[in-house]
Amino acid sequence: MTIPGGFSAPLLDALAVVLPTTCAGCGRPDRGICTGCRFALGPRVHVVARGELAVWSALEYADVARRVIAAYKDGGRVDVASVLATALRSAVVAALAASIPTGVEGFDATVSGSDDRALGVRVATIPSSSAAWRQRGFSPVGLLLAREGIVSSRVLRQRGKRADQVGLGLVERSRNKQGSLVARGRLDGQDFLIVDDILTTGATMLEAKRAILAGGGRVVGLATLAETRRRHPSPLHSQETGPQML
Repeated sequence: MTIPGGFSAPLLDALAVVLPTTCAGCGRPDRGICTGCRFALGPRVHVVARGELAVWSALEYADVARRVIAAYKDGGRVDVASVLATALRSAVVAALAASIPTGVEGFDATVSGSDDRALGVRVATIPSSSAAWRQRGFSPVGLLLAREGIVSSRVLRQRGKRADQVGLGLVERSRNKQGSLVARGRLDGQDFLIVDDILTTGATMLEAKRAILAGGGRVVGLATLAETRRRHPSPLHSQETGPQML
């Protein structure tokens, strides 16, 4: 079973007696996320490139992060949402900061709020497929954003059926995503920050950007929770300097 976050250690110890759980990152008993795995999920925000795209990401999709994200998305472990939401917010803030003029203050505070705009920028997420929605019952990215008070805009929708991206190569992923998203209406004069969970080849982000541009909108930035750096090293980095960090 899962235990909600936000409880003190003594209370978690008591709850573990009647609601047994294990750490989603390492399997340690009695904790949804143990101290060590929580530390491993601390955001290390960096910008990476996928072709023409520059994407701000908080984590590397490997080891603890990979296991926890998989448990959250496909294992129903919504009890880990709080720690993942903190990481995603850091990438969103970094992407927004990179998109605004030098000297604009308060962008961190304006990310949250009842409005879906921050400094005139709307946050757009990738819509889940019907099958994924039926299986999970929630939007993984939308839930994480909501945990941080960030309202996402449902400006995109799926069009047609596409094969699962898992197992597809770079070219196949790109072809599979072409034309798969469309704007729900005209987006003229509106600025968007596109947010997704995992960056792999960048095909999904590229398609989302294309759909928003086709609808008349502008894309000012891209952010993800994690990126598969080992499979897709960024040309923006070098062995000498390492990744750009915030």
